[in-house]
Amino acid sequence: MWRIGSESTTFSTSTSNDSRPPLLAQSTPPPKIPTSKRRNLKRRVKSLMLAVRMEMTPLGSLGSAILGETSSFARSMIKILGDIRGVAIDGVEGEKVNLTQPVAEAIGAAFAAWLMEKKKADSSQHLRVSIGHDTRISAKLLQTKRVMSLDIALLMAGAKERGELEEHVTKLIKDVIKSSEYCDFILFIDEVHILVQAGTVGRGNKGSGLDIANLLKPALGRGRFQHKEFEGRLLRREPLILGITASRRLRSKIRSIPKLFPMLLPLFVCLIILPVLFLFFIHNLRTFKNTTSPPGPKRLPIIGNLHQLDNSILYLQLWQLSKKYGPIFSLQLGFRQAIVVSSPKLAKEVLKIHDLQLSSRPKLHGQQKLSYNGSEIAFSSNTENWREIRKICVVHLFSSKRVSTFSYIRKFEVKQMIKKISGHASSSGVTNLSELLLSFSSTVVCRIAFGRRYEDEGSEKSRFHVMLNELQAMMGTFFVSDYIPLMGWVDKLSGLNARLERNFIEFDRFYQDVIDEHMDPNREYAEEQAMVDLLLQLKNDRSLPIDITFDHIKGVLMNILAAGTDTTTATLVWIMTALVKNPRVMKKLQEEIRNVGGKKDFLDEDDTQKLSYLKATIKETLRLHPPGPLLVPRESTEECIINGYRIPAKTIVFVNVWAIQRDPEAWKNPQEFCPERFLDRAIDFHGQDFELIPFGSGRRICPGIAMSVVTLELVVANLLHSFDWELPQGMVRKDIDLEVLPGITQHKKNHLCLCAKTMFNI
Repeated sequence: MWRIGSESTTFSTSTSNDSRPPLLAQSTPPPKIPTSKRRNLKRRVKSLMLAVRMEMTPLGSLGSAILGETSSFARSMIKILGDIRGVAIDGVEGEKVNLTQPVAEAIGAAFAAWLMEKKKADSSQHLRVSIGHDTRISAKLLQTKRVMSLDIALLMAGAKERGELEEHVTKLIKDVIKSSEYCDFILFIDEVHILVQAGTVGRGNKGSGLDIANLLKPALGRGRFQHKEFEGRLLRREPLILGITASRRLRSKIRSIPKLFPMLLPLFVCLIILPVLFLFFIHNLRTFKNTTSPPGPKRLPIIGNLHQLDNSILYLQLWQLSKKYGPIFSLQLGFRQAIVVSSPKLAKEVLKIHDLQLSSRPKLHGQQKLSYNGSEIAFSSNTENWREIRKICVVHLFSSKRVSTFSYIRKFEVKQMIKKISGHASSSGVTNLSELLLSFSSTVVCRIAFGRRYEDEGSEKSRFHVMLNELQAMMGTFFVSDYIPLMGWVDKLSGLNARLERNFIEFDRFYQDVIDEHMDPNREYAEEQAMVDLLLQLKNDRSLPIDITFDHIKGVLMNILAAGTDTTTATLVWIMTALVKNPRVMKKLQEEIRNVGGKKDFLDEDDTQKLSYLKATIKETLRLHPPGPLLVPRESTEECIINGYRIPAKTIVFVNVWAIQRDPEAWKNPQEFCPERFLDRAIDFHGQDFELIPFGSGRRICPGIAMSVVTLELVVANLLHSFDWELPQGMVRKDIDLEVLPGITQHKKNHLCLCAKTMFNI
């Protein structure tokens, strides 16, 4: 039985003639059943086990199987060298092995039998197996909610007292067993995967983990299994889903498939490689006929120029290539054509002159999945639905009037952040601005979009940030199937597809919970009207030219969450980084802010409109550190001519904003941080000055510019008004690096940690 709390569940491996179901069987071991009946029972249990079919799931969760009619090679894939993962609650997509309740009970019984064998216990003896859970996951939540990725951690403990366990293990299970209680083994349900064995925590060690086949094989000859049910409720009686994740060593076996199949390798080449080469030859034959294509590096068969590119620093590599091949050059990305433009003049051609022909988006797997197949405004193709959804967002969600209605939220959250920093300053502590600004940005976005405010240090908010980081990673992940469709199996084998599916399901449930909450007729009246409320009202508006679906609403919420949190956080961190590295600019900016603020303890949004040097500083930061250095790629819907070159339909178009905004022909001393350049130059980032386009331009310009800029100004003004900022002891300015993380958004790789000195009593 699955029992919540600190009580124990007792398993026995005794046989019985009791006609009652196993859940109600008596704990006293009955006599053994005859050999003939045992053979029949063996066949029934075996057929039950074989009902679970073998599935070769993606590399990240390879070996997802229990027991099946498989080859010796497939059986070797089942071997778990690192861990057993996941009893997930019913309804989790992407897991291929579905266990009915009887099969789940059989596996539980087999597990008990395996434990008995390890303990070398008598067959009539009972085992005490305690079932516990992470205290951050409430029993109510486990019973009523669908919890993603519940993991089983096995503590193969010989210890009879808590003191014998290692300290970090004790912390995990302190609420599972009482100090006076003895358990042979513990099943611990946790939200975060962790392998516990023999009193230590480890992952992927040789000999660790459990071979599920070896676990179940002894069960075939042991007769009928029973376990005694204690009072209490089962977590769920619906079918469970169990998945097994292989360790890195197992994955390395997969990479050596040719060694495992030397006889099949020639056949593999004939059936797969040769047709692919033929198709690539035909494809390139058409391409090479186009003598007016932009120049570019030489290409290899099938992969084209993919081997020359690193997704983590793609904008830098494209900048280097532009130095050799010019401000417009072409690339062959697998089977897809691409061009890259790296000058303001060509950016104007792409984003303004040919905006209509180049306003679509390439269909990339990660972005399409997380955007509900383009049911939003960032990754959708140029369709009637996209135009209407974008119009709704511009008019109803991001208008100047709507932005101003949320000013009280921004003001409240900035004040809360200032209080936290003041607490650090009073104790002479170091403030991790990267974490603090992420918390601030996500809180503001959640209140504006969802009407929710997470507790600052709560596990729910921490989990939300983990999900958000994974969302951003998946948006920018390279999927082989995007460029070489015939090799889509690589994405499955690498585990990317499964990882993407998990993230999609997590956020889909999150969005659905938000929608259900706001549609609940019994919901308490909320003074704040969130964006989701506006979208739900528009869903019922029959005067609109399109029918708004829940997928549209979820897609737009994803845009608001990802863009609002990610770009705002990244830009704020880069602003503070630039100011600390340039104390002259910081001093000048603080003087302006404090002259305007006077004796006020807080500057509001009206005050920030008087700060011209602050606006120049933000522009200069966006120039050197654009949040999206390549924007979101575009795709041509029809043939067009750019700079004299013929660009075919279905060509991916990259606009290298990072290179454009450091172009020495457009900027004097482009690598220098100098806000003064914007004081004497009438230039803005609203898409008309193509040497400064951090938010894009044309039909695809970011609709949330006003919301983003007013937030940046309010935060920076109050951070510099309330505090003086210094480096932690022992650090100098050159110690602050400018390394970036891979992804669509340009984040600072290492956290920015500074010391604040309070200027006012807060």
